[in-house]
Amino acid sequence: MKTKTPAVAALTVICVILGFIISVQYHTNEASLSDLTMQTNEDLIVILGEVNKQRSDLATQERDLKEELALLTQASISESAAIETLNEEYDVFTTAAGTVAIQGPGVTLTINEQNELIGNDLVLILNELWNAGAEAIAVNDIRITSTSGFSTQGTGDGVKLYLNDTELIFPLAINAIGNSEALSAALAFPGGVMENLQTEMNLIYSTTVNEDLHLPASS
Repeated sequence: MKTKTPAVAALTVICVILGFIISVQYHTNEASLSDLTMQTNEDLIVILGEVNKQRSDLATQERDLKEELALLTQASISESAAIETLNEEYDVFTTAAGTVAIQGPGVTLTINEQNELIGNDLVLILNELWNAGAEAIAVNDIRITSTSGFSTQGTGDGVKLYLNDTELIFPLAINAIGNSEALSAALAFPGGVMENLQTEMNLIYSTTVNEDLHLPASS
């Protein structure tokens, strides 16, 4: 069950009051008309004065309540806008922090073999994706956050790559959610990171557009 906000509760009260005022006006007019035939001219003048005063007082109350209703309506709209903004900021924060799973369109970069690839090379690749507007990235289903770190251990043919404390197994899958065209263009940019890695170490890779990527939350 949703809890009413103060603005909504106030709007309800004002609407009830306005209805009461209309009801009072109606019943007052009905009662006055039924009694008019029984009154003298002097009494009718007094009644007319009282009715006019009562009508003026009710009109003033109605005007004041309508003004308050307008103010509260505006406040309610502003409150809804503020809540929506906070929700959007929260979504951006949780996405960047990797605390929630996320899905959406993007690209998958698959690197077939390690060759001479080291941790710094992966950092360059990820930076290329971030700069192209990636909203979230995962490497072999491990979500990348501000605390993620790559390391290289061993030498020669025994070199191993680690993301945090997890060894990265090839083929390596880098999933990035964002504008597919922009991300693909960044990875295919002449003289960019991927072309340089391909030239320097004969890196074999492929890029696939995916309309529904699923990235897990960080563990």
